[in-house]
Amino acid sequence: MPCVARVGLELFKIRDYRMLHGRSHAFFLLLAISISTPAQGASSEMAPKPDNSIRLTLQSQAIPIFSGQGNLNVIMVSDPFCPFCRRSMRYLLRRQNEIATLSIVLHPLSFHPGADATCWILNHIFDHHPDKIAEAVSFAHGGLKNPPTNNPRNAREYVVNAFIDKFHWLVTDPDMSFLDYLRRKYAKKVTHTSQTITALGTKNIPLVIIDGTIILGYKPERFASYFIK
Repeated sequence: MPCVARVGLELFKIRDYRMLHGRSHAFFLLLAISISTPAQGASSEMAPKPDNSIRLTLQSQAIPIFSGQGNLNVIMVSDPFCPFCRRSMRYLLRRQNEIATLSIVLHPLSFHPGADATCWILNHIFDHHPDKIAEAVSFAHGGLKNPPTNNPRNAREYVVNAFIDKFHWLVTDPDMSFLDYLRRKYAKKVTHTSQTITALGTKNIPLVIIDGTIILGYKPERFASYFIK
């Protein structure tokens, strides 16, 4: 978990404190864990300003969701099965009239079965039905339920079937299963995007960039400071 490194740092401090002062380990261990555990999402800290190269790199990996009449340019790094990513995306989609552009960078986490297939199919919809991508992203972050299985293949099939049931206009190749097509077409692309995100050091999600400022974790009070109240 992202907070492990912080806990480790606090424990290092505790060890030195015990050497100097001989205080109770249990008390300070409890204190370290309570301080280090984030309240909302993978991380609740906010970076002051992102390096411009990080913003540009994420922008190059992003899928545009919509262009609106607002003034804010927003990029979000998301795993559609991350509960705090879902909350963040729903918050943003409800404020389309205040956003100039909203884009998503898809970063499926390995411990969410079916998240990779969700990202594959969103890429497919953007490529072939760009006018439907906002509706599809909304479904992926809301109506789509978590697969009732941890088996990777079965979880992917569950996701694909859920999308086909929701969006009947999805066309499948009769000579190949839709899942196999998606994997061949988009698995490498999605993996490359995830590797790019990891290389930037932006491991915590959701990660939202609003007009150049990074917000880590689901922080509605921080989001609200950018929007008309």
